[in-house]
Amino acid sequence: MADTDRDRRLARWERIRADGRLRYVLRYGMLGWGVTTGLVWAGLMSLIGSAPSPWLYIALGLSLFPLAGVLWGMAMWNWMERHWRRQQPQDAG
Repeated sequence: MADTDRDRRLARWERIRADGRLRYVLRYGMLGWGVTTGLVWAGLMSLIGSAPSPWLYIALGLSLFPLAGVLWGMAMWNWMERHWRRQQPQDAG
């Protein structure tokens, strides 16, 4: 069972990595993590913060968090690549 799950995860990563690093970083880092986290942060800060307008939090959230998402996406790509390479069969000679 564990091999099947591992094989399924490796096959999924191979499909993702076939699209390339840039697409991964933009999709999963900038949009997936950055925009989502920025909107959640802006919503929470609008509820508990003291800015004169919630639009300030939205502008900050949608400008800063996607930039951090690019860094997160690059770090995750590198981590997944290292993991994927360790799972590849070693050449005999």
